[in-house]
Amino acid sequence: MCAAAFQRLKATLSLSYRIRGFLHYHAPPHLDPTAGQVRFRPTKTGGEPETSDIGGGLPWHIPLIHVASMKELTPLGEELVAQGFVSCDLLARCRRLGKTINTRAPIVHRIGEPFPLHFDASSTGAWIVRDDTARFLRLRYLFENKDPALDPAVPHFPFSGSAVVRFETAAAKKGPKLVLRIVEVLDPIRTAQADRRIEVLPLHVIEGKTLVPRLVPDTAYREHAPWCWHRDEKQRGFTALELLFDEQGNPRVFHEGY
Repeated sequence: MCAAAFQRLKATLSLSYRIRGFLHYHAPPHLDPTAGQVRFRPTKTGGEPETSDIGGGLPWHIPLIHVASMKELTPLGEELVAQGFVSCDLLARCRRLGKTINTRAPIVHRIGEPFPLHFDASSTGAWIVRDDTARFLRLRYLFENKDPALDPAVPHFPFSGSAVVRFETAAAKKGPKLVLRIVEVLDPIRTAQADRRIEVLPLHVIEGKTLVPRLVPDTAYREHAPWCWHRDEKQRGFTALELLFDEQGNPRVFHEGY
């Protein structure tokens, strides 16, 4: 096993060093070859495979794009080529994408593909990839505290927690739009500040429901609209989402079998 890959895995399994398993290459069906991943599959005592989800709601993995572009993972990429899992040309494509994808934010290739989202940060998001193009989608201030008693120059975030989400298409009068669906709550959503006005607010982070941003305090308890992006409105800061549609404007949809 590549030493760098082992260190990543060790950090993930910090509470269970005795777990056994093996690395394997996974090419998600219906996705571009650049969406390949190196995954870890734990094994039971009897040798039967268990789920590859080691906490976090999604399979533990290293994207092929990172394998190709990060120096410490070079031996892992060479091993994948030697065993015939990937070609030198594919590794070169991923290496070029890696020059753009310079953070470890989630990588999303299709509408409906699940990815993790954290709520206690000013800026969270994901890399959107289509073919050989990658753009970063920044989701800003999904939840924010605008209490006038707080320093307005410093963002304050009333909730902590994380979830697995996915983009979904929805019908709209103005044309197709995308919403964010909560697939699974990973870390319970909690209030990060001792403020009774915050604690009584509904969080609207419910599995199976769409994500509803909140600005607090909200003494009016008004109805809040789900997060959405209208493709025909050309909203600033969301050009990355165009990559989730093909050249003809058709949505590129993720199929199960991740």
